Amino acid sequence: MMLLEVVTKIVGEPKEKPILCLHWNHAWIPLFLNNEKYQSLKKVCDETELYDLTRGSTVVDKWCVDYFTKRGANEKMGVDVANTIDLAIIDDHVIQVFYPLHIKQELDTIFSSVKNISELDTGELFEKVFMKPARITIHVIRDKHLAEQLRQETLEYFKESKK
Repeated sequence: MMLLEVVTKIVGEPKEKPILCLHWNHAWIPLFLNNEKYQSLKKVCDETELYDLTRGSTVVDKWCVDYFTKRGANEKMGVDVANTIDLAIIDDHVIQVFYPLHIKQELDTIFSSVKNISELDTGELFEKVFMKPARITIHVIRDKHLAEQLRQETLEYFKESKK
């Protein structure tokens, strides 16, 4: 949710629709949205041109990716990104999110065990991943050239689907 807040502040009141690029190990943000966070996420989806690359391709990833696709996002799953960090690129900002290894491993275990979205035990996921004490580091870098390079690399994944 911290990432959503950072992106929301950077987007602010855009004059034109900025491109937001996301690289995820797993897509999970839509799983635990209260009304306030839903409205924030909806605003980000409405006010950006979203390009999302997700490394995971589990049933849970697909459910989350479908959430974004229905809101106009451009999505690709099973892409070799986000091996060590999750990433967001917006305007001239690069946002890096570093999760502890034990959190990523637990998320991998839970996501890969679900064969049907109805099997997802959200209580277990919440307890084993989101409620575990963990230091999550977020770096926000303002570098126009780096942001542009990463944005272009992300958009390359979508060139075939635009033809």
